Amino acid sequence: MPRLSDLMPKTELDDTVRFFSYLYERWQDEREYEDFNEYVESMRKKLGDKVTDVKMTKKPFRVTFVLSGQKCYVQVKRGSVEWGTMGTSAPTPAPSVN
Repeated sequence: MPRLSDLMPKTELDDTVRFFSYLYERWQDEREYEDFNEYVESMRKKLGDKVTDVKMTKKPFRVTFVLSGQKCYVQVKRGSVEWGTMGTSAPTPAPSVN
């Protein structure tokens, strides 16, 4: 099974993880005032036309999408961002993007 890092160029993956982290932090501060659907739309635009079936959940804070026929995810779990493909036994911790 391919890894997300095999399906998406490193710079694009790093940028996606950074943007997702930003959305998570913002949601923590603004969830009482902002519409979560706007976060979904922002992530959909960020991922672009090469992905399909973009979905997000609040708890866990996760985005799933299909890229090159493979279901992938990026999520915040236990305070850190992880990413991978669905069905893999161990998610890959995202590289530090501070």
